[in-house]
Amino acid sequence: MNTLVPSKRFVTGGCLVILITIVIIQLNPESDESPFVGSSFNLNSNYHPIEDCDAELVHISLTDDISQVAVVWASVSLCQWHVAYGRTARELARRVVPSVASASLTIDNDYGTRFWYRALLTGLTPGAKYKYVIARRKHVNKGKMFSFRSMKAGNVWNTRLMLYGDLNLASSIMSGVVKEGVNGYDAVFHVGDIGYPLDGDDGLVGDTFLTTIEPLAASVPYMVVPGDHETSAWFAHFRTRFSVPGVPWPMPSDRTWYSVDIGMVHVVAINTEVIGSARDDVAAAQLAWLKQDLRSADANRSYVPWVIVLGHRPFYTSCRQTKLPRDFDAVEALFYRYRVDLVVQSHVHVYERTWPVYLGRNDGAYSGRKAPVYVTVGTPGYNVGAELLTARKPRWSAAVYADRKAESFGRLTVLGPQKLLWQQMSPAHMEYPLDEFTLE
Repeated sequence: MNTLVPSKRFVTGGCLVILITIVIIQLNPESDESPFVGSSFNLNSNYHPIEDCDAELVHISLTDDISQVAVVWASVSLCQWHVAYGRTARELARRVVPSVASASLTIDNDYGTRFWYRALLTGLTPGAKYKYVIARRKHVNKGKMFSFRSMKAGNVWNTRLMLYGDLNLASSIMSGVVKEGVNGYDAVFHVGDIGYPLDGDDGLVGDTFLTTIEPLAASVPYMVVPGDHETSAWFAHFRTRFSVPGVPWPMPSDRTWYSVDIGMVHVVAINTEVIGSARDDVAAAQLAWLKQDLRSADANRSYVPWVIVLGHRPFYTSCRQTKLPRDFDAVEALFYRYRVDLVVQSHVHVYERTWPVYLGRNDGAYSGRKAPVYVTVGTPGYNVGAELLTARKPRWSAAVYADRKAESFGRLTVLGPQKLLWQQMSPAHMEYPLDEFTLE
């Protein structure tokens, strides 16, 4: 059998460590209106001016407690907020989040929404539908109302996830993803390059992207993974605009990775941009954390049988332009040692799946495999095309799609402790998948 060492790419992006100013809502409000409020400027058709104390860019995320959901939003000025939630109108009027954390995002954000907030909705009944309102204090009836379904308890249910990378304002499937995502998915995972760049046009790109996906992200946990387009000022926008399980908010500069259990699947999200970067201390911390997390997950297979890893830069890809530093070898070794089932990656704007592979060698069929299967879901990105691929498909590559009709997303369904189904779906043709496979 031919041995093909995985191709390599060096990490790019700045490594300047910055501090985000944390503020408390009791401080005196500031007026920091965008110069584009009330003007004719239009980044795209989804951008619209906002009032100083409108709650905008709303999205929810999972925490490390299934009885909680984190809500994140932003406003032009620093405002006093009231967040109410409940299963009924009567409960909504009396169940209020006692405190709201806030942060100021000023790095590369002259025209973006400056003040960010996070509230934890606690004491949720598993699998129940809730409504929530974000409003100025004492004006709950004037706020935006959203709804979501809390995470189910236990593991005896079929987990359903939507996964993609590189989704941006030019993606042709944007509206289709938003429409489909609210149809019974337990969570959405955006595997890097989020709208990108979040700090583009001094924050307007990130604002417009979050406005566009708000109908989805405010109703279904929108989970994120950093990519190369989030590295500016050491992930400043990523760390403030989003919340992830088990990590303080805003995220510390040395902790941009996490894991979470969703039913029968343990999801591990790593930051591939720090691997091989100038921040050796951060890379070493992530590697140590990853080893411990995967070891614990492997020991917990009787309860959570599936382990998947999400990381932006691909370990395996047929794209001839992509190379990785040798530091990725140590990470791949952990995947193999602790029997990771699936690695979901993006960055390359194609869809590709491998056979089970380790160190560039095929390692058997999907059934009874020992090595992970790698799936690349970067098709929503720019410049999808066969010109990105090598002339000869590597032996470990099982399928690859690299044309405009392949702009799509992944649907992962855990059908039980012994069966996982992956379907690559196009919103234009939801009646059948572009590709599918099962792991058993």
